[in-house]
Amino acid sequence: AKKLGITDVPAEVVTFISHATQNRLRTVIEKVTVITQHRMESYKDDEWYEQATDVRSQLKFFEQLERLEKQRKDEQEREILLKAAKSRSRQEDPEQARLKQKAKEMQQQELAQMRQRDANLTALAAIGPRKKRKLDSPGLLTIGGE
Repeated sequence: AKKLGITDVPAEVVTFISHATQNRLRTVIEKVTVITQHRMESYKDDEWYEQATDVRSQLKFFEQLERLEKQRKDEQEREILLKAAKSRSRQEDPEQARLKQKAKEMQQQELAQMRQRDANLTALAAIGPRKKRKLDSPGLLTIGGE
């Protein structure tokens, strides 16, 4: 009121504005409580509830599809490289040489992976079967004089 140049505000105007503010706050709070109740409701236990989509299973399915597609492409590329490495054409073009080099590198990587896997299996066999430690063994409790 002071900004607008009004110096005297009657008490009826103050009570009217106060009442309007209370009503507005009451309606906002009622709407918020209805919203929170809706968010807290669980429809999974409701017998009339039928799930239309399961996003998690859809994502897993798409990830599996992508994995299979990538595996298929890798296999195709591998076969192309192996064919290029086995071909014995008299005319060596740079593309053919590059494919042969890539095929050799791929074969070396596969060989290194197989050696690593064999070395790991040999090391595990040398260690022996894994044994779980017993936490309640009587030898561990004699330290404190019990």
